[in-house]
Amino acid sequence: MEIMKKVIEAICFDTIIPLWNQQPEDFPRFLSVVEEEQKRENEKIFENYRKSLQNHMKAFPEKEKERLTWKEKLDEDFLEFVENENIIGIKKAMDQELFQAFWKETKHFVRRTRDFDHTLSIESIWQAIRNFFIYAVIVDLQDDEQNCDDPIFSYSLLYPYTDNFIDDTKKSNVEKESYNEMIKRTICGEAPEVNGECEKKTQKLLMNLLSFDEFSDIEEIRNALLLILDAQMKSMIQQSNADLSYHDVLQISVYKGALSVFVDYLLASSNRCEEDTEFYLKFGFLLQVVDDIQDICNDLKDKSKTLIAYHYKKGSLEAVVNKLLHYAHTIFHSFSPKNPKRKEFMMQNCFTMILVTVASNQQYFSRNYLKEIERYLPFRFDYLKGFSVSKDKNTSKHFDKVRDNGMRILDTIVK
Repeated sequence: MEIMKKVIEAICFDTIIPLWNQQPEDFPRFLSVVEEEQKRENEKIFENYRKSLQNHMKAFPEKEKERLTWKEKLDEDFLEFVENENIIGIKKAMDQELFQAFWKETKHFVRRTRDFDHTLSIESIWQAIRNFFIYAVIVDLQDDEQNCDDPIFSYSLLYPYTDNFIDDTKKSNVEKESYNEMIKRTICGEAPEVNGECEKKTQKLLMNLLSFDEFSDIEEIRNALLLILDAQMKSMIQQSNADLSYHDVLQISVYKGALSVFVDYLLASSNRCEEDTEFYLKFGFLLQVVDDIQDICNDLKDKSKTLIAYHYKKGSLEAVVNKLLHYAHTIFHSFSPKNPKRKEFMMQNCFTMILVTVASNQQYFSRNYLKEIERYLPFRFDYLKGFSVSKDKNTSKHFDKVRDNGMRILDTIVK
């Protein structure tokens, strides 16, 4: 445990933090401009698919025997959208075989999630899927086959339970410390008594992950999980009234983000090396900062001391987004994955992910900054605003049936 911890901390604090601090704060010039004509084409393709999907969801059959035909048409429309879209560029980056493998394992993951806990909300399932996607990306970069084995299923599904419990402001510190102690003892091979469904599900997932008999080094997995727990416990101070310096906040963000992806890397690849380990730790921090941008509204409301909340209060939010874009550019350019064909695709989509996250939280950014990033977005802001207004107006009128049938629709889609 101690050896791994020292290595991870050295990369986080002696490599990632200096690298982050070195990144410039000016707007980057390496981003690819999306021309007006291409934006309009993207909007047309997306809008056609959105309306088709909307109509399809409203037409979900009550009779189970009619749902196979419904699902086949849904799959057909989705594949047509993937074939034509230039927003993510899946078709350009993946051949048919790879995409089908990815889609098959994603549906398998959702089926297993529903079997494990049928009470999970769609939001929680999506949270778990996002974690599974990170693993799938690493598998692809490592040039391995997509799969949804017990370890990655259990690890990805842990997050809706652990994150939501720790982030719940209604839970006391005593409750959170007790929860973390249960996790620690379970990881160490004990079977402590648990109370409540969240603790029961958390323990079951951990035991499922750690009982996988194909691990070459089970202690390595245990140690990595203990490090994540350590990072999670350190991050709890962000929710407290403690007076944290910028360096404190940065250390917590780097450590927590880096470790979450490090375990994905352990589970994704048996052929590991120091260079790849360092990249995935850096990549984990990148994703942590993007999550903090996405969560800025709630974090400010809850007075959580994240890196993004810190910069917003200091008036340097746009500078830190610029820094993040430079950081993404730097870490990808120095990375040589086993599957080099996917590197450019991943890097460009990281840029898009950052910019779209900013666009979805535009109330925190200046008009001039938003105008600057619009050149590089796949859509025009006018379209995004119109989409939001349209969605808000039509929610109660058109989506009551979809909401009520949500889980039946999901179960039909992933069959």
